[in-house]
Amino acid sequence: MSLEKYIKEINKILEKVKNKDITFKDDLQSLYNTLVLDSALTNVGKAGKTQIKIMNKLIKGVDDEYGGRFKTMFRDGEMYCFTNGFVGIELYNQLPGIPLNEKEPAPLALHNLIANAGNDVFMAEVQIDQLEIEKAVIQNKSKTKKQAKEPFVIQSGNIKIGFNPKYYQDIINCLGGNCKVLASTQNALHPIYIEGELGNAILMPVRLPADSKA
Repeated sequence: MSLEKYIKEINKILEKVKNKDITFKDDLQSLYNTLVLDSALTNVGKAGKTQIKIMNKLIKGVDDEYGGRFKTMFRDGEMYCFTNGFVGIELYNQLPGIPLNEKEPAPLALHNLIANAGNDVFMAEVQIDQLEIEKAVIQNKSKTKKQAKEPFVIQSGNIKIGFNPKYYQDIINCLGGNCKVLASTQNALHPIYIEGELGNAILMPVRLPADSKA
């Protein structure tokens, strides 16, 4: 955050305090979180910056219907976990600048959920072209709000599996390079398992139209 923007935010908060607007507390917390994140980004390498930025974006994007509970990471055993209902990520190391909820257990027992998905006997490794994922993300980004986003479709055994390409891209960037992807050969709605250098993840598939499954 630039000094000019910082001063502007401070003045807005002071104006709310002057007007006895109690929402200044939320603005102050938001400014604090931004400064912590900015500080964290100056102390990590390029890969770490990408990882932190994406995780921060995922957390901010959690639907408000959860009451803010999932707008954080959780500690589950030795892993640091996050879920938004579509993505489940566990990392070996805590990310600086990212809020961590240590008071509540990880939702959905995430560590076990991710491990069980990867250990399913019907899982098989699949190869996913990163360039094609990038194209799919760009194509979906160009769509209007009224236009449906297209799932990315892969073949696993004799079935087709669809998923959100942006979520997949975010997971890969969070887990680092050399990711291994496993998908079910029996159930098109079984979580996709992704194993990387920095942790593991699951991605929930989307239901495909009947004519796409053939």
